[in-house]
Amino acid sequence: MEAGLALAASGAPVTLESAAREAGLTKPGLMYHFPTKQALMLGLVDHVIDDWQRRLQQEIGQPPEAVTTAERIRAYLNCVLSDELDRTDVVMCTDVRYSELMTARWVERMQPWLGISENLDAAAQGNLLTARLVADGVWYSTAFCTFPLDTAATESVRATAMALLADT
Repeated sequence: MEAGLALAASGAPVTLESAAREAGLTKPGLMYHFPTKQALMLGLVDHVIDDWQRRLQQEIGQPPEAVTTAERIRAYLNCVLSDELDRTDVVMCTDVRYSELMTARWVERMQPWLGISENLDAAAQGNLLTARLVADGVWYSTAFCTFPLDTAATESVRATAMALLADT
């Protein structure tokens, strides 16, 4: 998994052959675990999601179904604003040949963490969604170094998003 992610992070094509070579395996050895490139790419997405879920679980200290949507979004925002982010996380969902499949996997597995599970009014749902989109934007911007946030900007973004979450 780490070899495949390293390839993706470097911008090199992730193929069965390149991943095997990077991992020090033979292509048939890699294909024993991932018989197709699609299986490899889904495995890489799952690996990234596993890491996100571990970080979110650490932040909350409980399973996602035991807390409110606002608490889960708050944890996501804290992870995005606090952790070292890796552009590989974003890159994993952008391979044009598998984008739809990988995005569907991401949505399916992250729904328990980032979906709105309570029956809330439209304003509360809007606040939750806006706070999550702020976190998504920070994640994307940080991963691609488009508009890096300094400490003051990070705290301002955190305060604004947290205020949205406080109203839910």
